[in-house]
Amino acid sequence: MSVVRCQGCGTENAPGAAYCSGCARPLSAAAQQAVADQRVAHTATGIRWSAVVVTGLIVLIIVVVVVLVVTGTVVI
Repeated sequence: MSVVRCQGCGTENAPGAAYCSGCARPLSAAAQQAVADQRVAHTATGIRWSAVVVTGLIVLIIVVVVVLVVTGTVVI
């Protein structure tokens, strides 16, 4: 029997382990399939929130720089 990789965190666990040693999730085939299904459902929306947050921060920085240049606080 080979090691069992946790679908939640990717930790390799000993054969026959019931729970992940990294995140304590159940390692049964049904439990792993449920985690995989949740992942698919989450990514099926097409929204990657990390990209949205990074884009928002970049826009905010650009706006602040433009405001500082227009007000004369910062000279480029």
